[in-house]
Amino acid sequence: MWTLTDTHSITPLLNSLFLEWKDYTLDLPFITINHQQDIIRIELKKFSKIGHHQYTGNIYLNERKLTFNEFIQCLTELLPINDKSSFINRVQQSKDCIEVALNFNGQHFKSIKPTFEHTETALFLGHSLHPTPKSRSEFKKEDLFRYSPEHGGKFQVSWFKVHKSIYYEEHSKCFEDVMWAEEISDFKYDNDFYLLPIHPWQKENILNLSVIKKYLEQNLIIDLGEDHRYWTPTSSLRTIYNNDAKYMIKFSLDLKMTNSVRHLLVHELKRGIQIHEVSKHPYLEGFFKECPQLQIIQEPCFAGILNEKKEPIIQTLIMIRENPFNSSDEVSLLATLTQPETNEAKGLLSKLIIQSELSPQLWFEKFLKEAIAPFLILQGKYGVLLGAHQQNLILKLENGCPIGAYFRDCHGAGFDAKKIDPIRGEVTSITSDNGNVLDQEVSHYLFAYYLIINSVFNMVSAISHQTLVDEEALLEVYKNSLIDLKLRSDLDTSFIDYLLYSPELKHKGNFFCTAKNINENTSRNPLDIYTSINNPLREFINA
Repeated sequence: MWTLTDTHSITPLLNSLFLEWKDYTLDLPFITINHQQDIIRIELKKFSKIGHHQYTGNIYLNERKLTFNEFIQCLTELLPINDKSSFINRVQQSKDCIEVALNFNGQHFKSIKPTFEHTETALFLGHSLHPTPKSRSEFKKEDLFRYSPEHGGKFQVSWFKVHKSIYYEEHSKCFEDVMWAEEISDFKYDNDFYLLPIHPWQKENILNLSVIKKYLEQNLIIDLGEDHRYWTPTSSLRTIYNNDAKYMIKFSLDLKMTNSVRHLLVHELKRGIQIHEVSKHPYLEGFFKECPQLQIIQEPCFAGILNEKKEPIIQTLIMIRENPFNSSDEVSLLATLTQPETNEAKGLLSKLIIQSELSPQLWFEKFLKEAIAPFLILQGKYGVLLGAHQQNLILKLENGCPIGAYFRDCHGAGFDAKKIDPIRGEVTSITSDNGNVLDQEVSHYLFAYYLIINSVFNMVSAISHQTLVDEEALLEVYKNSLIDLKLRSDLDTSFIDYLLYSPELKHKGNFFCTAKNINENTSRNPLDIYTSINNPLREFINA
């Protein structure tokens, strides 16, 4: 008998697999895999033309029904998986985390409210297209309850005083809050020391570093202990939030989640500085006047500790992010909106659509106009690429209706090399060696994956599943929104042409990235883990 946890664990695993691997046949209501003398049949509850299928939990090897664990074992024998034991363990560990989260959900989150903190802590299922969406193999069970948002964790932060000779900080030229740490702690700067926040789980790893031990002995680092504030982990786990704090804090963690060890990398952190400086430049004044409904949550500063070679110690890096939210704001993390219902009650998305008094198609049209179109205008007119996947896009709402969006996590930001060239002499933080000044073809591939495949297509799937509106009707609305933008004479519409007319789109291969144990953050070429999927506008709408 398959459980709800089994179903919510197998769904992202299979959907990620079938977008990347084509050695199967579709014989509705089954997906059939032939392997040597065996036949595996996977029964669908609902077929999705964009690959977001729902499953009944009935999976058969020949005529025998398989358990969850038996099926995962079959997959490891069928597919090219580098370390089969490690893969099985990560799948099981993710499943265990989902089970604990769903049990907690049943007690504490029966009614999810559209507020920042509530939707950040209600992402129970994780990435919708990933074989191990909640794997956190370095966490013990008690760590889950203390440090994971979906388990209701809250905790205090430790602080170090770090001598100026070993302190490392970079910030935007437009950032004036040089005493930022005093804004969010109980402590004060000394003449020769700076303040640095330390995540309590990461602290043990930092203290075990030989160079840190040496600095403590030399009194170059002073451990101040915890301050009084309690912080809530957000959906990314390594970023924390306090309603009364001016900034959120993002940490390096020695923790593998989805495709990578969650270390902050300097070249990614510099992107927050780039976006802050570009946002303050007259170049974008026209954009913010035209699209005030899009707010970029700025990440203007990062800091850490230097080693004896004067290089930043990666485990100590932190970044500060503006906190624009208060407890009364009507907002929702997009990933929480689009996740499947986790109990018998209606999902938050369907509740919002009902509250708005709009039809699902009109609600989706409003979403595309207010939350997605500004990103396309910023790309097509200004060459600024904000990788707004569903965990980095927070929807602004009014009586359940979309009225705008917040973008966060600037390490997913980049630039079209040709369009941004006129201001590169003035915004000197935009450098080619940072890996995010892209030629147009590559920028189209990456931008489409994050904004369209990850955010828009997930919204299409969620609305269809929760309101029973057909996917084709929603894809028609999406197509028309692109055609409306294509009529604008002030936009380079080559990206919109790619979305409308390309037979295929590039999709990040999360399944085989995990199966081959690739660390996405340290991959030399980001496109190495991408694969091609059918473009639903060409296949089903005949654009």
